[in-house]
Amino acid sequence: SKLLDENIADLSRGKKRQKVALAPDAPFAAIVKVPMAVPQAHIMMGHQGISRHDPDYFAAYAMNYILGGGGFNSRLMEEVREKRGLAYSVYSYFAPLPHAGSFTASVQTKNKDAFKTISLMRKEFHRMRDALVSEKEYEGAINYLTGSFPLRIDSNSKILGYLTTMQMENLGIDYLSTWQNKVKSVTREDMQRVARRLLQPENLVTVIVGDEEAIEAYSKKPW
Repeated sequence: SKLLDENIADLSRGKKRQKVALAPDAPFAAIVKVPMAVPQAHIMMGHQGISRHDPDYFAAYAMNYILGGGGFNSRLMEEVREKRGLAYSVYSYFAPLPHAGSFTASVQTKNKDAFKTISLMRKEFHRMRDALVSEKEYEGAINYLTGSFPLRIDSNSKILGYLTTMQMENLGIDYLSTWQNKVKSVTREDMQRVARRLLQPENLVTVIVGDEEAIEAYSKKPW
């Protein structure tokens, strides 16, 4: 603190930033097709997400670990890569921005497999909404997230990063000390409830960059 005061005391005070406009509440679906001669189709899907201050934030975080945030432990990776070999990497995540944040899922696949891959991912969004995750999935997610937490703060730079985020986003001084317990408090029912609340397979904005074969698939088979 003393070093900071010594080094920034002479800096002039900047202007207060303008408030960021809130995203529209009304959901909508859209498909953006960008023809491009590339070896693989690049696909991103998303819609409005969740704020870090939302009471359901930790439930959404744990739920998405199972859906697409857990690497090889995620459903998207299992269904898209492991079972069918359609992609090397596929994932989803919630970006908890100050107001609403965003939900994003992304994949790269062969142009001819673009429509098949997106259809499969959308199926997994529905499956997460429609049924409870298994006990095995649930226990694996909670145990991994809480067990790996110390690795998030195992260096001075990581701790400083968290402290900065805590201050900038007003997360409270006990954010790190309560993080694991908040994850442990999430139930299977919480995961399904938050999936029903936040996942909107019918209201995705889908962007696909690919060759004519990938783009043509959307002309013949619109959602």
